[in-house]
Amino acid sequence: MGTIIASLANVLAFKQYLLHFSKKGGGYLIKFTIVSFALLLILILAGVLLIFWKT
Repeated sequence: MGTIIASLANVLAFKQYLLHFSKKGGGYLIKFTIVSFALLLILILAGVLLIFWKT
């Protein structure tokens, strides 16, 4: 999770993706962002459920 810039692994993966699919770089960024936000929402939901589970 995180931004494409926050992790060196993400930057390296993006560079490899561009080497193989140079015309689809924007698509990778859009997919990466959507997946990151989806995982963030899942974690937020899990946290909220854990907070209110005991109350």
